[in-house]
Amino acid sequence: MSALRIGASGRQEHAAAVWICTFTSGCFAFDNRALFSDGNASYLVHAAASLFSLLLFECLVRAIRRQGGHDLLALFFGSRFRKALAVPLILALFLAAMQPQQQFLLTLTQYVFVEAKQTSIVLYLLPCLTLLSMLGAEPLLRTARILLPVLLLSVAAALLLGIPQYHVWRLYPVPLGALKKLLSDCLSACFRSFSPFLMLLCIGEGMQRIDAMQSAGRIGWLFGTLTVTAMLLGLSFGFSYSMLALFVAVQTYRRIPFAEV
Repeated sequence: MSALRIGASGRQEHAAAVWICTFTSGCFAFDNRALFSDGNASYLVHAAASLFSLLLFECLVRAIRRQGGHDLLALFFGSRFRKALAVPLILALFLAAMQPQQQFLLTLTQYVFVEAKQTSIVLYLLPCLTLLSMLGAEPLLRTARILLPVLLLSVAAALLLGIPQYHVWRLYPVPLGALKKLLSDCLSACFRSFSPFLMLLCIGEGMQRIDAMQSAGRIGWLFGTLTVTAMLLGLSFGFSYSMLALFVAVQTYRRIPFAEV
């Protein structure tokens, strides 16, 4: 617990962190080619997965409250068996953090810095992330609160600028007939949407009261889910599902012909 350097931060910082994690997990951590292969139901899949993640979060909060603890680590630590259970928890957090970062880097190299390599971009990002991680959870939470307005302005600008190109017919077809694929997409989205809750449950001791942690999780989940849904709907109105499938972040530097969208 001391290695995390949780510190002390308020509900706004925790809610902002959950908000940003929900957005990045919902917009940068899925496989476009698989998600849009048979149609577009990304906004429905994410909403359903987010609701399931919220229910799981509420169940874990109730279990922590019954044991008189402050965070999820209280359920794992205390015996050798529980310490062993912390290993998959750490692995899950690592994978949840790496997936959107890798997708984000691939997006930058494909559409922003076309001639640059991933290693060149990482050299600029890695020192900042490493420094914040070494300082502990509190600086990360306070940084999330500072960056949240910038993120919201960026999302709002992107959605507003795309309004002239929006068409409702691009939402068709919704692959409701492919039930197996929808369930598979929803299961994958559940892991992505629950990772912000998992982060919050691990650093909840810094809030001192589990009720405050629960409130921050609900607030971050609500507005984060609305932001991701709005972004996915904006993409769905602006591009057909066949074009969205081409936005997959692969190791190629070919630009997508936007004039054909």
